[in-house]
Order: sequence, then structure tokens, then C-alpha cells
Amino acid sequence: MPKANLYLMKVGKNNPRDVQEPPAYEKIFQARDGGYRWGIMTTNGSESLNAVFKESRTLPVAAVVEDTFYKLNTWFQERRAKAAELIKMNQSFSTRVEEKLRKHRNKGATMTVIPMGNDGTEFEVHNPNEYVPSSRRPDGTMEFVKRAFKYVVQFREAREVTCTCQGPQLTQIPCSHVMAVCRVRNFCEDHYVADMYRTDYLASTWGGSFHSYPNQHEWPAYVGDRILPSEGWIRKGRRRHKRAIMTMDEMGGRRPSGNQARRSVSDRRRAGR
Repeated sequence: MPKANLYLMKVGKNNPRDVQEPPAYEKIFQARDGGYRWGIMTTNGSESLNAVFKESRTLPVAAVVEDTFYKLNTWFQERRAKAAELIKMNQSFSTRVEEKLRKHRNKGATMTVIPMGNDGTEFEVHNPNEYVPSSRRPDGTMEFVKRAFKYVVQFREAREVTCTCQGPQLTQIPCSHVMAVCRVRNFCEDHYVADMYRTDYLASTWGGSFHSYPNQHEWPAYVGDRILPSEGWIRKGRRRHKRAIMTMDEMGGRRPSGNQARRSVSDRRRAGR
């Protein structure tokens, strides 16, 4: 696939016609991002929304839009009030981040820090009780053992810190190894937490507002094309509320129940007719 490879090498550049500009592989291939994704290839955002709209997604489109509008308004009201309360309490970061920092601080209290190099920016952190993978089980899962392990922490310019555990690079929150160095060297831990976790940023995130719209009989008359559903998609009977069992579920070891299995088999048969 030489043409496809050439296209992928160009698409990540700021100027695709500049032959001197090196390819930006991190913008194309997830495996070439420097470890920032840390093995996380997908997010659960869509699954979360499916759970939120589980009841309303079977309603007509207008009702789904209305339900979404009022749900978002409720979320913004609650989260804006919560952020204002945290700022009033002089809390620096969100509650979730504060809890994570506390756990990392407690875990790093038992670690040993050894300075490396000659500029005071590199440290070797030893953890006497680290869970590390030892072998792979027949079912594909990893077996962990508790033993001594070491990590390398490097402090860079512009509040950037890296660790071989890849935690700070992924979350931009100091890991327990960075916390151990901060404890020994009297560094400010909050200095290495990304600004996006601060309570004032949290308040700005939920600072938007929703305004009421007029009643439907007050709307202006619509002039334009009418969009009708395809007759092939109109089916009689109750809508299915649960998704069909897919091959991915079977591969993951999650077998469908008897009723779900019979429905999935009948669906495949109808599709093959």
C-alpha cells in the first residue's frame, strides 16, 4: 500500500507540500504518540451517554431533543453551584483530583528517592512493594506479584514532569513517584498539576447558561422540505430496548441469556432471508 502510506505521511503535516517537514506520526498512528494514551485506545463517552438516555432514546426525535436540553440545563446548574462552593472553600483542585493527590501522596511516603545526574532534575524512585506483572495466565490475563521496583522521574521546563510509569504524561497529575520526589526535595506538588483541574477552570467549564424557548404554538411557521422516514424502516410492534448481542460480547466471554440468544438467532435468520 505505497500510496496509502504516502498519504498518511502527508496528512499529519502542517504543510503537506513541504518535503522538508518531518511526518507527524503522533497525529496519525495511536501507537506513535509517545505513550501518552498509555494503552487506552477508546473512551466510554458514548456508552455513558447511552446510559443517560436509556429511557428517552425510544421517544420521538423532538422529545429526545427536549429531554437532552433539560438534562444539560440541570447538569450545568448543579456543577456550576458545586464549583462555586469549592472556590468558596479555597480548594485548589476538583474533589476527584484532590482525592487522587492524597492517595498518591500516601503511597509515595514509603518510597526511596535517589538523585541522579548533576543538574537536580532526574531522580530514581524505589518502591519496595510494587505490583508488577510476572506471567500471563492461559485466559490472557496477567498475574501480578509484589516486589521491589524502580522508576525514573525527570523534571523539565514549563512545569513538565515525566515518569517511566507514564502516569503524569497521561493524566497530567503527579503520580506517587513524583510525589515521593516532591516530599524529599520540598517541591510544590500543586505546581505539576495541569491548570485544567483547577476549580476556577471547573467553574468556567460549567459557566454557560441555557435560556427558555417559547411554546411550540408560538414558533414561526416552517417553510421547507418535509423529511419522511423510509418505509423500509417502519416496523410494527414494540421497539427493542436492549441491544442485540454482538460477536464482541461472545469473544469477551459474556454469553447471552436464553431469551437474548434466541432473539439474536432469529434476527440473523431474518437478515439472511
